[in-house]
Amino acid sequence: MQDNGVEGLQVLIDEKWVNVPTIPNALVVNHGDQMQSPKHRVVTYKEKMRMSVAMSYEPESENEIGPVESLITDTRPRLYKNVRNYGEINYRCYQEGKIPLEMVKYT
Repeated sequence: MQDNGVEGLQVLIDEKWVNVPTIPNALVVNHGDQMQSPKHRVVTYKEKMRMSVAMSYEPESENEIGPVESLITDTRPRLYKNVRNYGEINYRCYQEGKIPLEMVKYT
């Protein structure tokens, strides 16, 4: 939940860090690398206190993640491979300094 108007989340847009404005009583959900996620960071200000809580969620390892087949057409082709064991892929990429989304992208 965002509160007290204390900004801290920033996203990288056109090589510049931009503050994400706070919305009272709103919850920020960063979907992560299961989709195209923006580069982001959290900054602190010594004038104002804020608290951040990061939580992770991933689908069951046997579940396959992929687009709805009816959304794939000749003009909107599949861009990424379907994925199982997302957590394992994500962890392995983190260890190797790679971006998980790049591992499943069609070239």
